[in-house]
This record gives sequence, C-alpha cells and structure tokens, in this order.
Amino acid sequence: MDPHAILIDGLHANQQPYYQQIAFLELWHISKFEHDRRVAIYADFNRKQPFNCALHNHPTSAWTEISRTCMDFILGLANSAQNELKTQQRRKSEMKNKYDLFKKLTESAKKQKQSVKVGQRNLDVGVTADTLTKDREYWEMKLLEWFHPVGGNQRPYVRKLYCLIVAPLFKRSVERRTKNVFKDLHITVYAIQALTMLMVRSLHEDTHGIVQNDISRVFESMLDCLMSLERYAKEPPLDDWDIGDPFTDTPYKVLADPFIVING
Repeated sequence: MDPHAILIDGLHANQQPYYQQIAFLELWHISKFEHDRRVAIYADFNRKQPFNCALHNHPTSAWTEISRTCMDFILGLANSAQNELKTQQRRKSEMKNKYDLFKKLTESAKKQKQSVKVGQRNLDVGVTADTLTKDREYWEMKLLEWFHPVGGNQRPYVRKLYCLIVAPLFKRSVERRTKNVFKDLHITVYAIQALTMLMVRSLHEDTHGIVQNDISRVFESMLDCLMSLERYAKEPPLDDWDIGDPFTDTPYKVLADPFIVING
C-alpha cells in the first residue's frame, strides 16, 4: 500500500470534488501536525514506479508531484480572475462600438424616413430600422439608455423600479461572476497553507534538500495569484447595470449599488 500514491490520486480527483477536498485537507493536516509523514514525503524521490500524472511527465518525487498539483490550483485561481477581467473589458468595448454603430444607423434611418415623407417618394427605407429592432444586443443597449440607474433618461422612480424588479432577472451580477471565479477557493487555500508549511518544515526535516529547488517557483505562483486577486478586488468586473456610465471607459467606476461586496 502506497500512502503517497493514494494521497496524490485524491489530489487529482477533479471529477470527485468531495474526495478531492478531503485529500487536500489531509495534506494540510500532514503539513501542520504529522512529522513522520512530512519526512517520508521529502525522502520519497527517485522512486521505481513514477506517479500516474502525464500532465507533470510522471514524476518520481512525491514532493514534486504534490507541489505541482498545488501550484496548478493557485495559478488556476489567478488565471480565472485575469480571464474574467479580460472578458468583461472586451465585452464592454464591443458593446460601446456596437452602440455607436447602432446610433448612427438609427439616425440614418430617421433621416431616410423624413426624406420619403417630404419628397413623397415610394421608397422602402424601413429595412435598416427593422433589422436594428431584431438585434438582441440593440435592445439591451436601449434598456440601458432608458432605465440605467445613473444615466437613464426615464424618470428616477421608473428607473429605480426597473432596476429592483426587472434588471436582476437579466444581468449577471458581480457576486455571481465572483462566485464562479472562486469556485475552488477552499482547495486553493488548503494548497497555499500546505505548501507554505511544507517549505517551512523542510528547513529542519528535508535532509536531502529536495524542497529547496522549488521554493522560488512556489513563491512566484503565490505572488502571481496575489497580484491577480488584488487587481480583481480593485477593478471588479462590474455589470453594465452596476457602473455609472456603461459606455465610457474611465478608471473610476461609480457603483450603482453601494452594497456590492466581493468576498475573496
């Protein structure tokens, strides 16, 4: 029976979240309270039967595989936060460009209708306007223009009523997106704490110096994760209904809802 192989299989159990979380909890417990298990992990290198992990080229060291798996989760959280920010910025930029285009087309369609009415010519000028009104994103932007809590052109009580009742049914709130980014938060916290404790204990328990080769790599992954989360907290990917002006790119964002909280 190979306890290290069993532990690492649990760390890899992506299709069984409960089993995987128990494995990371066990790793955390080993890193803090079990001296003999830590020493065994440090000493388990150059094994005859490598661990079953093609992603990490089937390593022969228990520490190598454990640290790589933990760093995968740490960097995964960093990448998830970065991707959410990039996606939201790209979507906002695309919406602004489409809004400008739709505005020009709408004005052009109005002018064409006026020219038809004045000149009494039998021209089919409704195609452009009809095409616009069939576009889903066009109506999303029109709703923003009418009912946005800060910049809408309807009466304040109408905008407030719409934002309280109708808008929550359609928007992806920042809380919901943040919850998706941090879906593996508990496992990532266990991974960070376990790696930190294993590195600290290795100063006195790793007689072969195996851990020392990876200290810089571990700290680099943790720093990358920390910087990504700080940026996410500083510039959260707010929905178009959560910012002051949905079509203006400014570094300062005015929250329409003061109770929005990002729970890291």
